[in-house]
Amino acid sequence: MNYAIENIAGSDAYGGMFTFDLKFITNQNIDMKVPIVLITGVSRGFGLELTREYCRLGWRVFGVFRSKEDGAQLASKFGKAFVPILADLCDDSAVRKIRLSLEEETDYLSLLINNAGIGGFGHFIGETSVNEIKELFDVHCCGAIRCLQAALPFLRKAEQPTVVNVSSRVGSIHKVSSGDFDHIPLSYGIRMAKAAQNMLSASIYRELRGTGIAVFAIHPGKIRTQMGSPDADMTAKQAAKTFVSWLPKIRQERDFGYFQAGAEELPF
Repeated sequence: MNYAIENIAGSDAYGGMFTFDLKFITNQNIDMKVPIVLITGVSRGFGLELTREYCRLGWRVFGVFRSKEDGAQLASKFGKAFVPILADLCDDSAVRKIRLSLEEETDYLSLLINNAGIGGFGHFIGETSVNEIKELFDVHCCGAIRCLQAALPFLRKAEQPTVVNVSSRVGSIHKVSSGDFDHIPLSYGIRMAKAAQNMLSASIYRELRGTGIAVFAIHPGKIRTQMGSPDADMTAKQAAKTFVSWLPKIRQERDFGYFQAGAEELPF
């Protein structure tokens, strides 16, 4: 049986708008899956603005946060498009909590954005706290691993699945050792944690190559947030809009890399 269909408009797997005309389809069912993203650290800053952007584009957003109060506010703000997940990424129980939340609502995941992070204060080796470094590694590296462990079975079932670890330019060993950031007070902890997270991204990519899962380490830009550097020059909202529009483009070209969103490829 033939069906006449005209002027279909929608969005691709990553929110890019498209329009096309189909005149006849024979014995076909159109299955347009809603893209689904899991974002950590959605309570404020870049994570909050990413949530806003993806909800606006019609995605379903699973958001991970630590505070019940934050969860109530987020659910009220974003409605049914948002699925709240209360979990502490520094605890192994987060793996089960995230996995169960996904299982209850979906069998696939289009995009994982490991965004949760904290800053550090030890700018000089003499004032650097080992406990602070441990905490940063637990959030930026171990937290990302826990999310990946929970999300990987769902990523494997999606079309063009993507993992993004929200990194930083200061995780570049090349740039730090070249003195690019000597003029900026940066903590030992954040530099070390982000460099280690970049190694995590590279290792995941090598393990998953050939599965169709892309892996990116992304510096979102110099954002004016609580963790922002003195030379920050953009808002979290601007950074999120740039990220969301740029990611599908690089996804079509590459399946791995360390980039500044919307700009250059960074050296590890």
